[in-house]
Amino acid sequence: MRFLKLCLFVIPLLLLCSFSYYEDDTQYVIQPALPEAIPVIPVYNNDNDSRIPRLPESIPYVTQFSLPSVQCSKYVNPTVVEEKVTPKKPVPEWVLKGILMTESSSYYRKDGSIKYVNRTTGSAGDSGPFQMKKCAFDDVDKKGEKFSKLKTDTKFAEKKACDYLLYLYNNFANRNWDKTIMMYNQGIKGYKSNMDDALTYLNNVKVNAKKK
Repeated sequence: MRFLKLCLFVIPLLLLCSFSYYEDDTQYVIQPALPEAIPVIPVYNNDNDSRIPRLPESIPYVTQFSLPSVQCSKYVNPTVVEEKVTPKKPVPEWVLKGILMTESSSYYRKDGSIKYVNRTTGSAGDSGPFQMKKCAFDDVDKKGEKFSKLKTDTKFAEKKACDYLLYLYNNFANRNWDKTIMMYNQGIKGYKSNMDDALTYLNNVKVNAKKK
């Protein structure tokens, strides 16, 4: 009986001692789970005048990681941006009407056709109802177009006059119709040296544009 009590006391004691020894002898390594995203911890410089955040020298527990492959098509919904092309501003009606009357005493009929009145060729070879110069025609002509057609086809003459006026308006006259009209009469550079004549021509165009 005494032996049995001794066994009941000694055996648990031995088991307890063996467990303590095993626990002390064993090293348990606990590694934290790798976070899904590594936070950037701002570390500021000591200089208060320049508080620029910088990355810490080391990030604890993280020695190696790889970023998942990302397919942009899953996350980005590309928007197709259509380039808006601004059409060329048409020549105002008053500009065409005024030049037409000033240059050849011609005018527009009610149906939009041109009544070509004075068919005289200008002293510098100006031709057609809009009295277009050959050098001006050459600036806007296309392959196969003939300068002589300005005298026989009023619609063609109108189209080339519009092409040249827009050419001046968009490239040399700073999108100003008064300056465009003066250049049409005196040339791209000549209108400055002949400003009085250019202003007189501009005034005549504006007056004739009001005539019915």
